[in-house]
Amino acid sequence: MLMKRNTLRNIQTVNMPDLDRIELARIKSAIEGCYDKLSKILNTETFLKIHFKQHHTTGQRQKHSVSMKLGFSGKTMFSNESGWQLHTTVQKACSYLERETIKAIETSG
Repeated sequence: MLMKRNTLRNIQTVNMPDLDRIELARIKSAIEGCYDKLSKILNTETFLKIHFKQHHTTGQRQKHSVSMKLGFSGKTMFSNESGWQLHTTVQKACSYLERETIKAIETSG
């Protein structure tokens, strides 16, 4: 018998763009994977806020900016990325946030 893990994630998204359901699933999967990895590294209660912003909305392509804010144990980490592909931009912001969080943990003790 397989048991499904109860996953309550403290994630807040702001200005999520209108996406088709496949792209939305890819973005949500990347965000949840990032949150799960960070909460496993930190082993404490974490809060992740993600702010989306679109630039050049009148042209053929839109440029996306993703800002992430991670709160844990009285500390706050930030990540900002921008790019033409939303999924890639989210992944880059997650990677940067993970690297900076690991650095902060290693330097603090």
